[in-house]
Amino acid sequence: MKWTLKDGAWSSGVISFSEFPLIQAVEARGALLEWNIDEPERSRPRITITDEDECDWLWELIGEPAHVEFVQSAKNPNMRKAFNVAAQWNLETLLALRKLAHGQWLRDWWPTSAVDGVPKLSDEGLVREMNDVAMQVETIVDGYQFSRTEDTSVSLNRTRDNQAQSDYALVAGTVQECAITGPIFSGTSSPAWQGLPAHVVDATENPVHWHVEAAPNPVLDIQVLLADKQSNGEGLEVRVLRGPEELAHGYLDKRGFASVPLGLTVAEVWLQDWTDVVVQVGVDVNESQEVRNRIRAFAQERLRARDRLSFAEECVALY
Repeated sequence: MKWTLKDGAWSSGVISFSEFPLIQAVEARGALLEWNIDEPERSRPRITITDEDECDWLWELIGEPAHVEFVQSAKNPNMRKAFNVAAQWNLETLLALRKLAHGQWLRDWWPTSAVDGVPKLSDEGLVREMNDVAMQVETIVDGYQFSRTEDTSVSLNRTRDNQAQSDYALVAGTVQECAITGPIFSGTSSPAWQGLPAHVVDATENPVHWHVEAAPNPVLDIQVLLADKQSNGEGLEVRVLRGPEELAHGYLDKRGFASVPLGLTVAEVWLQDWTDVVVQVGVDVNESQEVRNRIRAFAQERLRARDRLSFAEECVALY
């Protein structure tokens, strides 16, 4: 087990992905444990030590000799930026921590979509089972609490020092009837999942539908496919962009609809080239379609999987 000093913190292991939605993580006392989403259940995590004194439980995971060796090496002023210890992993502890990370990921990024046939998971059921798992490692995740009402994106993103994304997470969805008809020009777009509040918008690609109306007043009408009848899109910001230029902006109502005035005459609307216009919903986050496709593929795998990481909600989701 190799430990490396980076940015003043000791860490072990490697994470292949840099995007938040492709990482499963759990916060422990004095440490952050992370896995790539598609790693096998018994894969070793990347451990980043955030407080060496608080991380006095490490022996429970990697064995007492390895923990002692880590403490001695980390506190040695002559130690260089890397050293190795002989870890003896406790598999039950490892699996419990991984399951907590997996459960938190399910709450943050599970791509619920009626369009794609990915069923919604009960957050209440996930929270209940996660609390049971947390009891198995209560000395490691001391005080680790799960709330059905909290913004589940906050803990991971703040730990990774990205406040701009810390209030947002993946969205979920189901098809709703669009209220837009008879456009001068129409289009669709895909919001960044990291730029939206959780469980509001369908996680299919291109859930944002828009069109331009000239009469009686030039507007751009937007309809976003919401998760279900209980989902509320009210207050989500909408921006109409052409390159870096903002043409108009507004906010969705609770149905996921917005009618944004364009500030143009009828003649100007007809003369505009709308082919390069983008409608952005939520916060602007640089996120590729490949990231979302990876998550969708992983979700399909999880619906078929039955392993030590499986939550009851995953197992009954299709029934």
